[in-house]
Amino acid sequence: MLIAPVASCLTDEQIRVLADYARSGGNLIFTGRTAMADPYNADRDTDLLAELLGAARETMTTPTAVGDGRALWIADDPGRIWEKSSGAADLTPFSDVVKSMGGGQQIRVEGAADVTEVTCYAQAQAKRIILHFDNQKYGEARPDISVSVQLPDGWTQRGPARHLDLDGAQRDLGSADALTVPTPEVYSMVVIDCD
Repeated sequence: MLIAPVASCLTDEQIRVLADYARSGGNLIFTGRTAMADPYNADRDTDLLAELLGAARETMTTPTAVGDGRALWIADDPGRIWEKSSGAADLTPFSDVVKSMGGGQQIRVEGAADVTEVTCYAQAQAKRIILHFDNQKYGEARPDISVSVQLPDGWTQRGPARHLDLDGAQRDLGSADALTVPTPEVYSMVVIDCD
C-alpha cells in the first residue's frame, strides 16, 4: 500500500509512477490536492492522475478497481485537520480507510512527546517486530508511552515483549496489544518475537 498525503506538486513522471503502481496491482491512497499542481505549484489544466487511473477523482472515494489494483481518494487532508485539533488526534477514520484497502496491521502510539520519535520495523522472516524510541531532547523526564501493536495475520506473540535500554537493561513488558513503554532518556527499543 502506498499513501500519497497531499503530494500536490508532482512531475508528470511522478504521477505516472503512482498510477502505474496502482494499475499493476498496488493499493494507492491519495489525499487532498495530490497531483493537482506541477512541480512549481502551478495548477494543472487536467487531473492527470485520475486520467491515468481511468476514473474521475470524485468517484474514487471508496476503494476503486484500477487495472489490477485499487485506488482511493480522501478529499480532505486528515493530517492537517488532526494537527490543528486542540485534543488528541483521532486516527480512527484514517485507520478505517487503510483497513478498507486491505491493510490492517496497525500500531497505535499514545502519550509520546513531540520530541520522541517512534519507528517500527517488521522482520518478516524472523517474525519479529522492533519498535525504536528516540528521545530527541536528551534527559528531559517524560511520561510513559502507551503502545498497542496489532500483529500481522497468522502471527502469535511468543513470550512477553522485551524493552531494552542503552545501558543494557532489559525488562519484560507483556502483551503487544497493551504495552506501557517508559520514555527513554536517549534511546530504547521494544522487541516482539512471534511464531
